[in-house]
Amino acid sequence: MKKYFITLVFLAAVLMVSSAMAADYSSLIAKEPVAVVKMNIGSFFNNPAITSLYKGEIKKSLDLIFNEFEKKTGFSFTRDITDFGMFAASDINLNAPNANGVCFFISGKFDRDKLIAEILKEKDRTSKALITVEEKSGLKVFKFENFHLRVVFLNENFVIIASEDIIEKIASKKFETAALTGDHKDGFESCCFYAYLKLIPDIKKIVFTDEFLSKIPVDLKDSVLNLSELTVSSKSLDFKFNFKFSEAPYAQNFKKNLDSFISMGEAKIKEGLSGAEDKLKNSASVFEIISSDAANLKTGYTFLAELLSFVKIEVNNENTVVNFNFPAQYAEAFSPESMPVIVGIVGIAAAIAIPNFKKARDRAREKKNERYEEEMNKTK
Repeated sequence: MKKYFITLVFLAAVLMVSSAMAADYSSLIAKEPVAVVKMNIGSFFNNPAITSLYKGEIKKSLDLIFNEFEKKTGFSFTRDITDFGMFAASDINLNAPNANGVCFFISGKFDRDKLIAEILKEKDRTSKALITVEEKSGLKVFKFENFHLRVVFLNENFVIIASEDIIEKIASKKFETAALTGDHKDGFESCCFYAYLKLIPDIKKIVFTDEFLSKIPVDLKDSVLNLSELTVSSKSLDFKFNFKFSEAPYAQNFKKNLDSFISMGEAKIKEGLSGAEDKLKNSASVFEIISSDAANLKTGYTFLAELLSFVKIEVNNENTVVNFNFPAQYAEAFSPESMPVIVGIVGIAAAIAIPNFKKARDRAREKKNERYEEEMNKTK
């Protein structure tokens, strides 16, 4: 159990790092993949909201771990990692008993020999075969007990964690790579987060269950069933969702439904704001304002109205594109200096909201019990 913990600590530490160097992803993405994900770890963990937490005892503890790793491996957790990503190959079999056609990768700059030496030390030190090593065309392939994926330090820029069939193809040089072009290329080069999913029949069977489809409005169901690809990308505080359909009319219908949902949402928000404002104006005292849910509702509705104003929807042939763009001034709200203020505001809101939520829940329970008693009386 301890050995697994050491391995998990190592992998978790690898994910909590940053760098700014580029990597040649085209050599590591399978041709015509059904899924691709890439996340810039540096951009994520260097976000002011995250770095503001890297202080005090937390910083001391993590620095101790990071420094010890660097002493033994030459590997720096704040310098040597760029991105984390994955792909699923076009021939993936989702019904197979073990993982296949899948590969996760971590890019950066590694001293491969030192890192391998540390893993081999752990292998030699333990009496059980928790870690075994195979040689495949000059590559050391690490197998961990009860872990179906294999770990390979491919070169000084990539660590891959992949299913055995992908490892075999890479080792035998039969791995067909994708030439990154268009949106894929832009996504990998400029986005903090990028995800692509091709909805092949096997994936649709998993996602579009009868239960899921029963919750979809009737006039939207055809568009959902004819969704062929989904792409999500993020640059800083901007998000883009691209829904690609088999034919243009489905994209138009999807936009029409989204526009309708937003219009209904805006109407509900406007109605809710009006009710909350009236309740605040008619409050007898400040204590009545605090003890009611009107203040929370007004704040919540205002926030939702603001979020909806950032959404822009357009159609381009078979694609419905939803852009969610925060104004530049919102980035300032996530600076380390402003985080204590944000935490304070959230704390005050929670102090008001939680008691009111409890009251609302208790009232709902009371009404439910009253209805139950009425039904029981009728049956007597």
